[in-house]
Amino acid sequence: MAASWHTLKLSDRGFAVLTEWRNVDTAFDVGLLIRQKRESVGMTQQELAFRVGTTRQCIIRLEQGRNGVSLNTGLYALEELGLEMIAQLDMPRSR
Repeated sequence: MAASWHTLKLSDRGFAVLTEWRNVDTAFDVGLLIRQKRESVGMTQQELAFRVGTTRQCIIRLEQGRNGVSLNTGLYALEELGLEMIAQLDMPRSR
């Protein structure tokens, strides 16, 4: 029996002592968190695009959870914003 995806968690690696974890289930959820974090640090879509090495249109698609954005681009955006993504798998129980 193969493992199945259970949840993706994003943590803010900021200066806070406690790490906040948020479960995300969809690309839209990830995009929403990216947009919220980008706005909270006062960064424009254009600036994030420049730092990630992509276009503003790609950042818009990423923040909207739309298709056509590579996993690498999403991970670079998370890194630029000080966010970390951790995938947790549900492993089958042995009998």
